[in-house]
Amino acid sequence: MTHKQLKMNKENNEVPFEVSNTVEVIKPEISSLDQKYIRKICNNNTLRVENKVGILTDTFNVELDVIKEWITSLGIILSPSQFSAAKLHTLAKKKRYIISSAQTASPVNISFLNNIKAYAKFIDAEIGIIATRYRNPTSIWREEGDVWDEEVQEYLTANRQFLHNDLVVLADLKVQATSPNPTSGVELFGGHASCIVGNPKIEMRPIAVLPGQKEKFLFSTGSVTMPSFTDTVAGGKAEENHSYGFIVIEIESDEVVHVRNVTANEFGEFNDLIYRIQNEKVTKEAVDCLVWGDSHFAQKEQRVTDAFRKLCSDLKIKTSVLHDVWDSQAINVHNIKNPVVQHQLMREGKDDLQKELDQMNEELLWFETNMNKTLVIGSNHDDMLDRAMYQTKWQDNLKNARLFIEMLALTLSGDAKDGIIPYYINNSFSKIKALGVNDSYIHNGVELALHGHKGPNGSKGNVKAFSALTSKTIIGHSHAPSIMGKCYQVGISCGKQHGYNSGLSGWAYNGVTLNKYGERQSITFNQFTMTYTTLY
Repeated sequence: MTHKQLKMNKENNEVPFEVSNTVEVIKPEISSLDQKYIRKICNNNTLRVENKVGILTDTFNVELDVIKEWITSLGIILSPSQFSAAKLHTLAKKKRYIISSAQTASPVNISFLNNIKAYAKFIDAEIGIIATRYRNPTSIWREEGDVWDEEVQEYLTANRQFLHNDLVVLADLKVQATSPNPTSGVELFGGHASCIVGNPKIEMRPIAVLPGQKEKFLFSTGSVTMPSFTDTVAGGKAEENHSYGFIVIEIESDEVVHVRNVTANEFGEFNDLIYRIQNEKVTKEAVDCLVWGDSHFAQKEQRVTDAFRKLCSDLKIKTSVLHDVWDSQAINVHNIKNPVVQHQLMREGKDDLQKELDQMNEELLWFETNMNKTLVIGSNHDDMLDRAMYQTKWQDNLKNARLFIEMLALTLSGDAKDGIIPYYINNSFSKIKALGVNDSYIHNGVELALHGHKGPNGSKGNVKAFSALTSKTIIGHSHAPSIMGKCYQVGISCGKQHGYNSGLSGWAYNGVTLNKYGERQSITFNQFTMTYTTLY
């Protein structure tokens, strides 16, 4: 019997059901159309419970007890909406957190969620899943309002919360699931604190700050739900960038908090640092490879070097990838006509070409001794030395004249076809391979041979340009660690002050790991303590 028939019966003083002596209410049959309508109203997260009941009693023109029995018979729990509850959900105070997101009207990757629960238990972390919304008319739940898979109900949050003085979760912000840059527009939120937003696309980027100030990063989470988008161009792009993922937060002290993204495969398996989580079990396994932040050995800072070497030891890394091992401060085409800079370099003993070459060789010796394999990527600072061969004259640099002429002879002979620095490295070490700028090196499905300074069709390179590639990449060059699309960009593994940089900066001590499954993880060191985790 439909609600129209019920209303007609009442107007004609007809009783659609009888009341027995025990006051038992005999409910009329509910049509499938009415059931759908009841579910739609009950799942509308914009309504209070009393408003939902009021709408149903008015629409069907029946008593309150009848509506309640109908709701119960349909298996609906009439409680505050999922989103209303999520807005009130404050994460418990813990030392560690796992933060992901779940899209409305989308099924959960249950294997992934169960693995998250197992890892959260292992590291004693609080789980928070940001409730994100997306209107998909093709969803099986399209007519039932904003609903989330019940598997994530207890973890859903839509509440803005500072988990640390330097970190805020912006779970209350409505970030479009199809946004090409989910962290865009949130730069001013949180003040000096880093920010996390919920989105199925994983993104990370720094905000430039003044020297000495605390670093600020923007993160998006990835998702625990399966991709569910419209068949539009925007929906197709969003599905291409959809990632199963979450963010690990570790509070070391009132001053130090560590944040890093984790990605999972379609089976919900993932790695975090040295831990592998699979089939709800946590095991340890060595990490295959580390792409160091740009090295610039002439700008070495010992505490930074020590921190990166410790990371290799902690994660059992035996393959390293290096960018900008050569700094070229001793002979830089940008400084050659600047007498003030040249005088300063001379006073500090940094104008000696042989000394810089010896320093590079000394640092590379550690990799020759401690790594099974090391790749040196063709970089723009290597190119500065090659450019000096034809843009400057040895007569203008008498201190380095002899070595300059030897390098010039190598260039003219054609023996150093990939550049002078690759030539020296490949002829000095057995376990270190230097690549040229046109080389390719794919390791575990990720292209590692791109430094990032040369973009498509002769343009200058940047992370946005490389994010448009169909292949996964890890690049260097900008010194500002980022994740965008399929591209990860490392920071630096040397000192921050290089003479030519001043003012606002997003530079950070950072490297990217690559495991045997092709999964990447960006690891950022705290600039003051040079720590990166509290797990060991």
